[in-house]
Amino acid sequence: YRRLNTALSVVRGTTQPVDGNSSGRAGGACTVVVWILAATAIAVRLPGLFQSLWVDEVFRTFVGLSGESARHLILRDVHNPLYNLMMYAWIRVIGDSEVAIRIPSLGAALALIWLVWRWVVPRFGARAGALSAAMMAVSPVAVWYSTEAKNNIFTVLFTTLGVMTLDSAMR
Repeated sequence: YRRLNTALSVVRGTTQPVDGNSSGRAGGACTVVVWILAATAIAVRLPGLFQSLWVDEVFRTFVGLSGESARHLILRDVHNPLYNLMMYAWIRVIGDSEVAIRIPSLGAALALIWLVWRWVVPRFGARAGALSAAMMAVSPVAVWYSTEAKNNIFTVLFTTLGVMTLDSAMR
């Protein structure tokens, strides 16, 4: 345990033991870092938001979630029914342009970056939290998933949320 604690202190950049309650040296600086990471994440993802739609995105948006087929897709499809329901409402309110149908995935990616930072900082320190959030912000897989009108990034988001909830329950 002592070796692990020392190693985690090195990752944090301090000589203080990691006790699970420390949030780093400067809370305000951490907030600025998270905002910079969010801006970086958006900048990295912007080109992908404007790409033309893939066949499966077109099918789900214009065929699956339109008219009578939407009812069938939402009620009978066993694959991601909550995502289908959310996208059905989203398309009716916001629209179905290439960018509009990808915005929910972008929002999920930004929430994921914040969740990772929020979970790591109290456990491993501000430096590890910033590094973890930075990795999520520029990870090629996370960038790819968050620029598609699909449920992939939502799966990662809710899995992360589940792990965080389980961790909190066990503490």
